[in-house]
Amino acid sequence: MIRSSELSAGIESERNIESSYQEEMASSFEDAVNKSIESYFFEKDRENSFALVDIDGCLIEDNRIKIPFLSHRYEPVISDENKEAFLNLVTAFNGSVAVITNRGTKDNIVWNTGRVFSKVKNFLKSEELNLEIYKSLLRQFPFIKRGDTENFVEYLGQKVNQSKRGVLDIYSIEDWSIASLNRGTFYRFVSKEIENRYGGVLRVKNFVVKR
Repeated sequence: MIRSSELSAGIESERNIESSYQEEMASSFEDAVNKSIESYFFEKDRENSFALVDIDGCLIEDNRIKIPFLSHRYEPVISDENKEAFLNLVTAFNGSVAVITNRGTKDNIVWNTGRVFSKVKNFLKSEELNLEIYKSLLRQFPFIKRGDTENFVEYLGQKVNQSKRGVLDIYSIEDWSIASLNRGTFYRFVSKEIENRYGGVLRVKNFVVKR
């Protein structure tokens, strides 16, 4: 694995670039995708960019699938509008997209997670998309490093190492929730991990869907 000492000399001239976290509200998943794409194309340097999409409240909008136990009564649905928006995002980012979620397979009894994962995986398969799905992240408390958190950090670290400047721009889409008002906590934690392990920088723009 390439460490910070092995990063290209180009990084040395970019020491003034620091990790950052920004938020912007969106009215729907489609709106968040459009804003992500606009922001992405506005950037002068799109050499190393990556998009992240949350499942609950974004790809699948129905908040009833978040209700403990009662979620089993409702079929998770990805609307045609959200499918189209997601595919537009994948095209704009040249496939540099991943799905993230706090859900884990052990949550199935409470939150019907099995059917949710099946819906997402079947959609990706139908579109012949081989995208990563990072599960069980527990983003409110990232320092616990639950689930795929470690794999997620390592994957971003690989992306950082592919950049001549050691900089990775993240365009994240998640929904607003009273249960996770500390949205920046996860990305600040990940940014610190990237800095410490790889000597790299994460610049995060989080588009938050609030209806």
